[in-house]
Amino acid sequence: MNKAQLDYAMTRVNGILAAKINQITEQHTKPAQHIDDHQRAELVRSGKVKLRSDISSISTYDDVSKVFDFSKFSWASAIDHKAVEKAAKPFRTQAEKLKDKIMLGDENTAMAALEAFSAKCGITG
Repeated sequence: MNKAQLDYAMTRVNGILAAKINQITEQHTKPAQHIDDHQRAELVRSGKVKLRSDISSISTYDDVSKVFDFSKFSWASAIDHKAVEKAAKPFRTQAEKLKDKIMLGDENTAMAALEAFSAKCGITG
């Protein structure tokens, strides 16, 4: 392989790996949950939310979300990074082995290995 072909093959490996890691990350992401102002008011009225334990006084201009604990009803999205790393590790290892095959093998072996890696990752194109 010439330099341009090697660069292309390495770029493909990195692209396939990145796409697979993105898929894994999406699978291990807890989506955000938001509540609107009306829902917040109803939760306060119904007594389902409590005053935050670290509040010692309430100012006239305090935001209700700083006074009451809405954490059971509203949260930001969260990624389980440990699960992502665990699930991605075999694909990272295979990508490194594939890079070695590309650098040290012939074109046919490299192409077959690249296609197999793409199929294993479920990435087409």
